[in-house]
Amino acid sequence: MIGMNLYFDYRDILKAPRLAGGKNIWIYLTGNLVGYVIYWIFTISSFMLIDGITVSNVITTSGLYPCLFGHEAPVISWIIYWLGILIWIFCIFFSGVAVSRVTLNRLKGNDFFSSQDAWDYVKNNWHPVIFSSLTIIIIISTFILFAIIFAFICKIPLLGPFLYVLPYPFYIFGSIFAIYSFIVLIVSIVYVPSIVGIYEEDTMGTIFQTYSITTSQPWRI
Repeated sequence: MIGMNLYFDYRDILKAPRLAGGKNIWIYLTGNLVGYVIYWIFTISSFMLIDGITVSNVITTSGLYPCLFGHEAPVISWIIYWLGILIWIFCIFFSGVAVSRVTLNRLKGNDFFSSQDAWDYVKNNWHPVIFSSLTIIIIISTFILFAIIFAFICKIPLLGPFLYVLPYPFYIFGSIFAIYSFIVLIVSIVYVPSIVGIYEEDTMGTIFQTYSITTSQPWRI
């Protein structure tokens, strides 16, 4: 990338294949294919739990991209199907970690950092990729749970109106932070793989970096 003029905005999008290089494209292709195969196996398994449907019927009607939507299926089939979707998504996230690691080493001048080295790094640092977004969801759910609890408390006769007014500032700031955390959750979907690949952060460090990016770089995001 030496000698290439970068603008760090939308004008660099057309340069993406050249900036990525064959190694990074291959990593993403590999992760996407592995995720697709797992999704296909899980989806076919979910169809097999439906009476009267066979694997040949699914392949005939859906081709290479089976989908459970539009079918009446038991709960266990839906669980298996959504599990396959999540695994596919996480495979793409892991690919993002590997690509970030390769890119970092290339910028440092280490062109011999292979894709296998990147996948080995992913094996040792996959936890933040999964648990960071999950932790943010738990944070948002906690605020929603406390809001429900306070709503029931405020229904107490006579004391309810007083209990509603006194901690009102906490309701305002709590709701603002919950909305902000939801925005951070969306941002984490894009940036967590790069944070883990570049900064070698654990789950808490990755969450902190995600909140920090959302606060300091909103226009660039």
